[in-house]
Amino acid sequence: NIGALKENGDFYIWGSNENGLLCDKSLKKHSNQPKCVMKNVKDVKMTYGHVLVLKKDGTVWAWGSNYLVTNSDKSILTYQITSSNKAIIQTPVKIASDVEKIAVGDTVSVILKKME
Repeated sequence: NIGALKENGDFYIWGSNENGLLCDKSLKKHSNQPKCVMKNVKDVKMTYGHVLVLKKDGTVWAWGSNYLVTNSDKSILTYQITSSNKAIIQTPVKIASDVEKIAVGDTVSVILKKME
């Protein structure tokens, strides 16, 4: 996938829709057309599996792959975005507030909360 954050805070995404990354609930596999999926964005981090967005108001939003199997018999799941049982989250979900910075790895998202 490709993402672009404009200076005005608009975040656009295009490319593969694997893991619901196009954020449009469609079944299309690919899009060459950039689509604005969020406004007032301060920072974006993307991996193959999910997208993490920090908005200017300090809220964090995520979508994409929602789980990682953590053992060989698939009996324990670690959820990346929300504790729902959905494997793919195709629309942004608010996961935190009062956040200063974000980071992602292939199977992890990290936030740094603002100090009071």
